Amino acid sequence: MQSDASIQQDLKLQEILSLNLPKVWREIAIAIGPDNFVKIWRIVSTPELCNTDNKLYVPSINKYLEYQRSQIIKSLLNDNKSKKEIIDELSRHGFELSTDTLSRIIRKITQ
Repeated sequence: MQSDASIQQDLKLQEILSLNLPKVWREIAIAIGPDNFVKIWRIVSTPELCNTDNKLYVPSINKYLEYQRSQIIKSLLNDNKSKKEIIDELSRHGFELSTDTLSRIIRKITQ
């Protein structure tokens, strides 16, 4: 049996989904729940936080993934791991790199 709080959340989510928002916003609401969605919506619709043309810039998730990859590489370099060991560890984390790409990243990190 659903609790009152759960029923309330379901009703709020249904309200948001009935607004005919773009699919990406509906998917976000489903993923994070209606209360968090409304909090984020308030933040991103605040004019002083948006670009001058009131558009929201959404950076690519690749920026975050590259940061994570770099942190893993730094940590493994600090542990004196070989390039092969680093590539193997990155692969376990879902990052596939060639030795050449890893060498380029290491040069960038260690500059």
